[in-house]
Amino acid sequence: PRVIGLDVYRDFAATTPGLAEALTQSNIVGICKSLDSEINSVGIGPAPELGEFQVGFSDFIEDTDGALRRQLMTLTPEPASSCISRYGFATLLAIHYLASDNIQPDFTPNGNLRLGETVFQRLHRRTGGLQRMDNQGGQVLLNYRALSSPDQIAPKVSLQQLLDGQVNPDSIRDRIVIIGVTATSRDFWATPYGVQAQNKTPGVFLQAQMVSQIVSAVLDDRPLIWAWPQWAEASGILLAAVLGSWLSWRWKSSQLLLRGLLTSAGLIIGAWATLCMGGWLPIVPALLALAGGTLSTSAQEQT
Repeated sequence: PRVIGLDVYRDFAATTPGLAEALTQSNIVGICKSLDSEINSVGIGPAPELGEFQVGFSDFIEDTDGALRRQLMTLTPEPASSCISRYGFATLLAIHYLASDNIQPDFTPNGNLRLGETVFQRLHRRTGGLQRMDNQGGQVLLNYRALSSPDQIAPKVSLQQLLDGQVNPDSIRDRIVIIGVTATSRDFWATPYGVQAQNKTPGVFLQAQMVSQIVSAVLDDRPLIWAWPQWAEASGILLAAVLGSWLSWRWKSSQLLLRGLLTSAGLIIGAWATLCMGGWLPIVPALLALAGGTLSTSAQEQT
C-alpha cells in the first residue's frame, strides 16, 4: 500500500521488535484523541513509535440530531492534550497519499487548507441548513458517496483473511489501506443514511468516506458541498416571496394554482440540479416564502 492507516488507539510502546520496527515506517499513520472537555479527559496519546507527521486526531463532530454531516480536517490542539496533532486522521492519510503526486498541503491567508488547486473552505457558524453550529477548526461538509450504505465505500478484508494469506498483494498495491474495528464497540456513528442503532456505521468506514472526499476533490475535481452566504440566502427567499405575490396578482383561481405548481417544480428541479453540482440551496424556505407571498396577496385582494 502507498499509505496504511491504523484506526486503533494505541498509546503504549510495542513489546515485539518486529511491530516496533513496522510502526516506524514512514507510510504508517496512526490516531490519537483530542482533549474532551465534556468528560474532563486529556485525550488519548499516539503510539510512541510514530513520528509527529504520522499521527492524526480521530475526532468527529455530530449535529444536534446525532448525525455526522461535517468533517473536521484541522484544529488547534489544546496545550494540555495528549494529542497534539493539527491534522485529522483522514486528512493526514490523504496528504501522505497525495505527496507521491508532488501535492503538498499549505494554507491560504484565510486559514483554509489547500491541496494542489483545491481549497477546502472552512464552514461559517451559519452555513446552509446548519445554524449556530460550533465551527471551530477547519470543517467542511461531508459529501457522502451515493451508496446504499456508507460502509460500501471500499472492499473489506477481515484480519483472519489477511493472516491466512487470502489477500492478493496487487489488490492493495499503491492504495490507501485503513485498519480498524467493525465489531460491536463505541465507535459507531449515525449518518444521513440512518441514525438508529442498527443503521449506525463503524468509524473506520467514515474515515474512508472522508479520505475519499479529499482525494477525489483534489485529483478528480469531485465537488465539495457549498452553500450561499447568509445575505444571498435571505435575498433568494425574499425573491421567492415577491414571485409568489406577482403570481397571485397576475393570475387567478385555477391558472394561479397551475402557475404556482409549475414555479414550485422549477425551483425544486433547480435546487436538485445545483445539489448535483455540490450546491446546498434553501429550497424549503423558498417554497414556504413562495406560498406565503401567493396566499398573502390573494387574501388582500379578496378583502
